Amino acid sequence: MNERDKIPKEKMFEIIEDLEGMGVEAITFSGGGEPLIYPYILDTIKRIVKNRKLKFAFITNGVALKEEISELIAEYGSWVRISIDSWDSESYSKHRKVPKEQWDQVIKNIETFSGKTRKCSLGTYVIVDKNNVTHLFDMAKLFKEIGVHSLKISGVVVSDNAEENDRYHSGFFDKAKEEILKAKRILENENFEISDTYHYESGNFKKYYEWCPYLQIRPVIGADLNVYSCQDKAYNQGGLLGSIKSTRFRDFWLNNKGKFFKINPKVDCNHHCVAN
Repeated sequence: MNERDKIPKEKMFEIIEDLEGMGVEAITFSGGGEPLIYPYILDTIKRIVKNRKLKFAFITNGVALKEEISELIAEYGSWVRISIDSWDSESYSKHRKVPKEQWDQVIKNIETFSGKTRKCSLGTYVIVDKNNVTHLFDMAKLFKEIGVHSLKISGVVVSDNAEENDRYHSGFFDKAKEEILKAKRILENENFEISDTYHYESGNFKKYYEWCPYLQIRPVIGADLNVYSCQDKAYNQGGLLGSIKSTRFRDFWLNNKGKFFKINPKVDCNHHCVAN
């Protein structure tokens, strides 16, 4: 992945036009990279809102969730999920290598956004690792207090080998579950939901099927204008379906159906998969 890659404005509008014309119902803006600092993101949101044919959502770090961007997403977006793996300004600064003040900005942005509307569902996403495991309850409590509607908790993936991944988590798995269950018991109500997807991965990485329908229903268009099979294979040659640099997405998608069958999960996908 080249961090300088970005979809030209005209190409982005062309993609949106194609998605609308093809009957696609929703689009999610996410990384690699922070989607809200894409230079044409405000114009892109306005373009989507103009026709009201596409639902849209964002996965973001929350730093730029403010001002007009925040207003439009709150009014017209379906959901926004903010990734936060830290519990205070010091841990946030250390983890992301940014000034401590950025933590305060993100918390302020979340609280401000939550007060705008309930049309757009506001969620946070925590990746559990050895550093934040003892702070999971406190994080959940903070998110509820500032108006977050839902919290998703998953484990960090440290290896494409399931056993290695499980060995990493085995040292603190029970503590993580204790924190999560405490949060669910004390904090959950009709306004705040906790989705616990933290589990061991043994048996989940190995695939026993030879075709995956997600190749045809949840692809990723990268900033490099390559189309990838799914989020787990984005910016990976093993998930590359092709490029739309010199063709429209509509034409690429509807021609040459063979590209949807060149990836064999039994052979090519023995790693973490969000859908498996």
